[in-house]
Amino acid sequence: LDASMGESVRTISLLAPNGAAFYAPESMHTGSHSQKSMIEYCYSCMDEGIITVDAYSNLSTHREEYVYFRTDHHWTQLGAYYAYQKFCEAAGFESRDISEFESGVYETFLGSMYTFTAGYPQSEVLKNNPDSLTYYLPLVETHAKYYSDATLSDGIPISVVYTKLGDSVANKCLCYIGGDTPVCIIESAAEGGTCI
Repeated sequence: LDASMGESVRTISLLAPNGAAFYAPESMHTGSHSQKSMIEYCYSCMDEGIITVDAYSNLSTHREEYVYFRTDHHWTQLGAYYAYQKFCEAAGFESRDISEFESGVYETFLGSMYTFTAGYPQSEVLKNNPDSLTYYLPLVETHAKYYSDATLSDGIPISVVYTKLGDSVANKCLCYIGGDTPVCIIESAAEGGTCI
């Protein structure tokens, strides 16, 4: 990939562990199950020109904080922030302090793990211990469009962060660009280059 992009394009790879790397029983994250070893192996196979990001170490340092959801397979926005710090370090620029971002909170969030276990007795434990989702707004003005495929022929304007999802929206992760989209282009007033 690095060679195909040309010398003027930097390729930066950030492989992220999931919550099992830190919270599963020891037997589930050692030996052949070690996400840390898998990430290191993947990085060792990449072209020398690819910049690799050690997000694992920062997440591990902060593992006692709320960096992964309990009821969902994603990391929290705080977890993503700790990965962003390491990304900035690897890319050669200063990360912004989390206190600089305007934020808000969705108090009740039941994620994918709850959805996957709905109907089983275990789902009640998750339902009675919901997550909260703290979102952070971009520091610069942004405009985004969602596209259904790579032809980029049917752009629909969307928000980068939705701050007013109603209680009927169970998946609060939809506050970010409306959820998983095939192609989303975000333009901003930020100075600098383009990030894909």
